Amino acid sequence: MNFEVESGGYVIRPTRTLPKESLQVRQITAVFGNVIGVMLGIAGIFVFPYWEWPIWISGAIIGISVIGWLAEFFWYNRLQWKYFLYDVNERDVVIQKGVFFQKLVYVPMTRIQHVDIKTGPLMRRYGLAELRVHTAGSGTFEIGYIMLGEAEQLCEQVRQWIKVDEDEFDAETE
Repeated sequence: MNFEVESGGYVIRPTRTLPKESLQVRQITAVFGNVIGVMLGIAGIFVFPYWEWPIWISGAIIGISVIGWLAEFFWYNRLQWKYFLYDVNERDVVIQKGVFFQKLVYVPMTRIQHVDIKTGPLMRRYGLAELRVHTAGSGTFEIGYIMLGEAEQLCEQVRQWIKVDEDEFDAETE
């Protein structure tokens, strides 16, 4: 399902998708997050008898962590990856995301203050980055898990478009 946004007389449909590597990074992150839950459950097997807590609590923690990991790894991450679309052009940045409730974020270039790129160790390993768009008053909007080269290209392009908008604004106010 694609949203349509009217902007300056033309319709914008976000069409760019995330690379396959982004799904791999999401799944690795899911493994790390749920391993902590399993380790807490295993630690509880040894600690709970001293606190006189029922041992089934440890089993419940381990079970919930494993079920959560399976759902996140095989289902939720794939849907997030599939339903995340974005587009960047000379007038705006459009981001469509959401699994259960789809959300459309539309940011006109005239509202953007600056853009930057964020990477972490796992993202760098897979050649990915996160493009962050900062606006006046509305917050930060992120296009995460895109290829580093594309993020750098989009960042520089948006900076150029912002500069053009500022130059036009300065010319109008003089």
